[in-house]
Amino acid sequence: MNKDEIYSLLPENLKKYKNLSGIAYAMSEQVSKDNSSVDSLKIYLNMKNLDDKVLDQLAWQWNVEFYSSELPKSKKIEMINRSYFHHITKGTVGALESALKAIVSNLEVKEWYEYGGNPFMFRLIVEGDMLTEEEISTVYKLVDIYKNVRSHLDGFIITQKNDSLVNFINGIHDHKKVINKFIG
Repeated sequence: MNKDEIYSLLPENLKKYKNLSGIAYAMSEQVSKDNSSVDSLKIYLNMKNLDDKVLDQLAWQWNVEFYSSELPKSKKIEMINRSYFHHITKGTVGALESALKAIVSNLEVKEWYEYGGNPFMFRLIVEGDMLTEEEISTVYKLVDIYKNVRSHLDGFIITQKNDSLVNFINGIHDHKKVINKFIG
């Protein structure tokens, strides 16, 4: 970067002020001396190289819902990357599904017309590994935050398949009770 580049970025009406021109030239001169300091500003491009304390600060800055400093680094980065999308699209199925997938990657949101339910209802379907009570609790909290106000959770279906032809486990989680159906 040469000394004229930052000055050339100024709008024409500001170039007439000597103090702003001087600041622009001084900044250009400093930046051209040491380009390594500019690379440190690219924090969103290099999040995997950041310290956990820096990630925690970024999560605080972006108001990431249900972020915890105890999360694995990959989950932290994923939640921070998705947070802007979540905030600008709250109340949509896309935001709800994206927020939930940050916690449970194999989760799917089915709207009422996809399964023949009542209008403005939806279901959550998880296929694969069973969830912990903490994950289930977090899912319910995220649903309350990201769902459309008029929409209501109709069911939370957790299924786990076994490779054998005999066993099939299916569970429906309701806030108060868990219904398990064992078919074998």
